[in-house]
Amino acid sequence: MTRRKNNSLTVDSINSKIIYFIIIAIAITNFIVRLKVFKNIRNFDMSMIPNISNLFTYYKLTWLIIVSIILVLVLIYRMYMYKQKLELNFILLGTGLIILAAMVSFILDPIQEVTIWGLYSRSNGLLAYIFLFLLIYLISNLKVQSKHIFFLVHTINIASIILVIIGIFQFFGLDMMDSLWFKQFYTPSEYKYMIENINITSIKLFGMEYYIAPSILGQFNYFGAYCSIIYPFVTAFALNEDNIIKKILLIIGSIMLFTGTILAQSMGSTITMFLALLLIPIFLVNKRNYKIFMVMCFGYTIISAVINRLSSKWAFYEIYKYTTQVLSSKLLAIVILMLIIYILLFIFRSKISKYRYSLVSIFIILALLIGAISYIYIINNVAEQNMGILSNRGYIWHYSNELIKDNFIFGYGPDNLFYNFPQINPHSDQFMPNNFVDKPHNMYLQVLLDTGIFGLIGFMILLIGLLLKANKAIDLETDLYKNTFLKALMLVITAYMIQGIVNDNHLTVQPTVYLIMGIGASLIKQTLDKAKLDKLMLDKAKLTNAKLTSAKKDKNK
Repeated sequence: MTRRKNNSLTVDSINSKIIYFIIIAIAITNFIVRLKVFKNIRNFDMSMIPNISNLFTYYKLTWLIIVSIILVLVLIYRMYMYKQKLELNFILLGTGLIILAAMVSFILDPIQEVTIWGLYSRSNGLLAYIFLFLLIYLISNLKVQSKHIFFLVHTINIASIILVIIGIFQFFGLDMMDSLWFKQFYTPSEYKYMIENINITSIKLFGMEYYIAPSILGQFNYFGAYCSIIYPFVTAFALNEDNIIKKILLIIGSIMLFTGTILAQSMGSTITMFLALLLIPIFLVNKRNYKIFMVMCFGYTIISAVINRLSSKWAFYEIYKYTTQVLSSKLLAIVILMLIIYILLFIFRSKISKYRYSLVSIFIILALLIGAISYIYIINNVAEQNMGILSNRGYIWHYSNELIKDNFIFGYGPDNLFYNFPQINPHSDQFMPNNFVDKPHNMYLQVLLDTGIFGLIGFMILLIGLLLKANKAIDLETDLYKNTFLKALMLVITAYMIQGIVNDNHLTVQPTVYLIMGIGASLIKQTLDKAKLDKLMLDKAKLTNAKLTSAKKDKNK
């Protein structure tokens, strides 16, 4: 029943209604696809046909802008009616800095009419930067309760299960979203012609051709990224949910997201998922839930065996290949050292529980720093003969590095790499001879090229700040559900940062991840504020007690 005060909705009521609205709206964005996606096809160079399978992101962005505008209006209403004030914190600093940097780079960009929306294939233009990062900040100002987290978890889980089911059908060549009704209702006549001309990676199985799932998320790298990032989030709650029916649904969701990552055949996403799988026991598994974790691991093993068998051992081919390369290289010593550290951390985790998340946070940051140094080495020292590393990413990173040197401070404008990258390929016989480069295949490089160094600093303040603040809040939050969310948040951010080394930011991944981050930021603020208030009350009680004791002594004298 809606609570009212002086015929107006109360703050708590507004919070609840808007949080439910955001969760439902962003869940729906996962299905707003192919909505007249080729409406603007006549404006495209036909040579770009293989690269424009993600036109639907244009419509996703339109939807997200509407959601963000509603949030802005609600925030203004709350500030006016309830005198709510905005406070300076790392969320405002990080999101504000990257939005400001994006606006400056846009103003300095000579082709503004393109970069305000971005390429139709991606829609990561200025509006995406403004409204997606504004979304995080606006959500962080809402008051989150356990019931909202519960609704978020199960909404994301159900949406993910449906997405993976569609992805499974697509993997075996049956597109559920390609029905006659769907085409007639949503898309123009150009749709069929375009789909037939889009290149889709395929594999052979028992004499039939099957497709590596592009999924309704549009492209298999992004599908894999979504699954690998949301996987630890759903798994965390599967371990700690008490209701048996909801627990079963979450276990199914965890196994399905594992399946989706494998089917996507995205190497970066697969590595991300396995690293998350290593962190989950340290963060979440205990005597109370280890049996459930074993059940899920059994499910992962069965699914892996079935997929590998059906795909004639193709599903894990790249994993086997790269693992073999690592085991036969100088990296083996580093891998052994990391494995020893992991085993020690797992064995002694109960004794160092107070510092466990701090150690993991430091380890994650150090790993990313090592990755950044390795990346800088690659782009500065890559030779012509190994530019094809990581599916030609070496080639893209090498020439993107030259662009960075020319405009390090302000960048080139959001989603503007296509117009600045040297598309005349000097190594066309070997690298990407029939493709245009429109994205850098690296999340950090993307932000740097789009918004310059200040945008990247803002982006990292947001991610690292959330990671460290969540780590601090975990030790203070006593509610099991909220505590689980904080741990899941750390895993989500970690997975997001890891897959970003070889993947771009994209509208198929950002809305759900940023929703989790925004609600996490709100929960962190509430937890830390409550801890400060509790400490203040305790100090006040101690002071009062000391005064009473002193007065009693004086009286006795």
